[in-house]
Amino acid sequence: SISESSTGCASRDTRWRTYATKVSTGWPTPTVAQAKELLRRLKRQQRVRVRMLADAVGAEDLPGWVKTVRQTTDGHLLVLAKRHSTTLATLDDKIPGAFLVPE
Repeated sequence: SISESSTGCASRDTRWRTYATKVSTGWPTPTVAQAKELLRRLKRQQRVRVRMLADAVGAEDLPGWVKTVRQTTDGHLLVLAKRHSTTLATLDDKIPGAFLVPE
């Protein structure tokens, strides 16, 4: 999901992304129930306002740089953020036009 902070910057739930990074570097893989609970806690916390964005982005709307299946989600989220007049924030430095969150 995409969240939007009070600064107007959309994020692929930065905490979840950080958690996923830790998982990929040797932390145990979470269960579906654990992932859902993590997302619930993120939505309840007060430091970042979380707002769900309506999604009407289709495959025909993907940016031209999307050439592989692995880039589909990145392109989709970037277009979704732009349609809602916000910015996609990410830890992935390979998404043109997104805000790169410093680690």
